[in-house]
Amino acid sequence: MSINSDLLNLITSTNSYQDYFTVHRPRRILYYVNNTTEEDIDRFFKGKLPTSINDYKSQYGSYDSPGLYVLNDGRHVIGIELRPNDPDIFYPAGLSTLDIEPCDLLYCDFCYDFIPSEDDIKQIFQTSKKWFEEFERGDIEYKDAEFKCIIYSESKRTRLLYPITDNSYKFEISKSYKDMTKDQLFEMIIKDPMMKSYNWSYMFERLSHYLDDGVGDYAYVYFDIKRFKMLKEIHNSAIAINHLNRIGEAMEKCDWIYYGCRCDNDNFAMMIKDMPHDVMDAHLREFFNSLSRLEENPTYRIYYRCGVVDMRTSLNTCMGVTDYAKIAHKKCDKVNETEICYYTDEMWEKDLWGKKIRNYLPAAIENDEFVIHLQPKFDIGSENIIGAEALVRWNYQKKEFLYPDSFISYFEVDNSISVLDDLVLKKVCSQMREWKEKGYKLLPISVNLSQKQVEQGDLAEHIQEIVDSYGIDHSLIEFELTERIAYDNQEYMLNVLHDIKSRGFLISMDDFGTGFSSLNLLVDMPLDTLKIDKTFIDHLGEASSEDKNLVVVRHIIHMASELKVNCLAEGAEQRIQIEVLRKLGCDFVQGYYYSKPVSVDIFEEMHYK
Repeated sequence: MSINSDLLNLITSTNSYQDYFTVHRPRRILYYVNNTTEEDIDRFFKGKLPTSINDYKSQYGSYDSPGLYVLNDGRHVIGIELRPNDPDIFYPAGLSTLDIEPCDLLYCDFCYDFIPSEDDIKQIFQTSKKWFEEFERGDIEYKDAEFKCIIYSESKRTRLLYPITDNSYKFEISKSYKDMTKDQLFEMIIKDPMMKSYNWSYMFERLSHYLDDGVGDYAYVYFDIKRFKMLKEIHNSAIAINHLNRIGEAMEKCDWIYYGCRCDNDNFAMMIKDMPHDVMDAHLREFFNSLSRLEENPTYRIYYRCGVVDMRTSLNTCMGVTDYAKIAHKKCDKVNETEICYYTDEMWEKDLWGKKIRNYLPAAIENDEFVIHLQPKFDIGSENIIGAEALVRWNYQKKEFLYPDSFISYFEVDNSISVLDDLVLKKVCSQMREWKEKGYKLLPISVNLSQKQVEQGDLAEHIQEIVDSYGIDHSLIEFELTERIAYDNQEYMLNVLHDIKSRGFLISMDDFGTGFSSLNLLVDMPLDTLKIDKTFIDHLGEASSEDKNLVVVRHIIHMASELKVNCLAEGAEQRIQIEVLRKLGCDFVQGYYYSKPVSVDIFEEMHYK
């Protein structure tokens, strides 16, 4: 769309959601359409390029997408920049060229689709220069170059690049240290170069020598902004830095904060007065609440993740306090909520245990310490076994059996869980191949899909390779994912599941009713089975037909039936629960009433002999 006065005012206002920063480009050659027409330019802003340029838009050695260049003679031409004299680059033929010398560029990114005029370009540069100098503390000037401006147009986004002379921070870099005063050197060491607050070097020194300033007892605080990257992407780095500066200013104003600093990125640390937890909690929540809105966009909410180490632990551990605060900080895992978590010795023990077993995992696999148990699934009508769920157990160092709650959550911290998931699938397939060779009729066995697995770009192909290597029919392997995993990144997850389903595998949703399901998601998912969580089954039969659990279970079963999806109730332990589920029309059941998880040998005795 063409630019108008209202849009120009918005773009050049301090509340505009845009970004400014500098980039450097070396010498390059501009290949451009010399006779670019008004029609070409109009098509360019609609996302259509001249054929002579379009063929090279993804060319190796190009510095950016094709752009509209405003040349010094006033012409507007469409072109693309390529690295010169590279034998691996296929250079365009029939296009005009312009040799562009190395230069710095002011990069202006706008969340608007517009066509700027010559006057617009000049006005936007002046605003950009002002913003850049205000937020980045840079000193930039427009530079005469081979062109005046480059315009890039993408969907709902416009970028302008101006040639500039960038003097940002050159005083500090070029000035000899021997010409600087002691105060200037000290300021460089302890102050964040892009912000007004102190840096980690200052906090490190204060932690070591806090008694020199008369500070006695203190508590240590480490915090960051949740989804800070998203804040920058939705708004811009200048607005994000502005908010980080407000945090630094707020730390300076609070009389209960001895010292505060920005460690890196959006991570901050504070040494604060020691006080009872309820008083400390009130101070911290008031502090975070005062910084919970963006000044430039008050409708945008900001949440924090905060780890606190109290006085006794702080004084007894000295510099170790920083690690303890980060351990507490990692416990804050809710999304839209500011969390304050206080360190305990139990956290340290669990953190150490997690590090220990993650490091030991390869050796445990090599020693064949992981075994699978199978919990049978029963047809609620015939009460015959119709399949099983594979559950992992760990014969830790061949000394004791550990249940999943002792290790699964620690493996979910990194990619260790994917390694374990693969191992379980391989063990299931290996066992099924053994039964197949014995001539047994195989039943479907389900294995869990973890979040980390779903995030793998080639998951469907990867699991197919494993299953095929054992010669097992795809219809005998069912993959279970939890409702929470299904809710995260829905479009990507649905693509993954449809890929898995298209290869003939079965899919079920585990723990249904405990997460954030949407009915639209259930409609779109290629499910074979919906598993009702045990929490809804526990009290079935204990109350009247008006019992809320009974109402929920009845509607889940009815919904599954209407969607032509099997329904399985987890955790049935009493006969009365079985009877209620049977009356409600549930298809399958799994629980201690029929069988707890059993070893492979016992399962073989139960079903095959």
